[in-house]
Amino acid sequence: MQVITANAFASGEVLYWATRGWVDDIHRAQVFADDGEIAAIISDANAVPHQIVGVYAIAVTTDNAVITPVQYREKIRATGPTNYEHGKSATGVIGYVSL
Repeated sequence: MQVITANAFASGEVLYWATRGWVDDIHRAQVFADDGEIAAIISDANAVPHQIVGVYAIAVTTDNAVITPVQYREKIRATGPTNYEHGKSATGVIGYVSL
């Protein structure tokens, strides 16, 4: 299973694709099993310049509707910086992102 992630162009915020657009909380992300569907969304996201950058799919596991990235790097991206509290680690997640 996978989710799609990217960064917001203006702020650098880590984002995840949900059924209604980009969100900043991995637990609201849409989970995919179909590589074709993932490729289509990534293609569409890359076609809109200056909004979303670095779009790619990451492997995740789900347990009781809790989405957890498989790779350690993605776990850090999902929870925010580890060197000091700011962003998600300080304020929590906000929800849907308007681009």
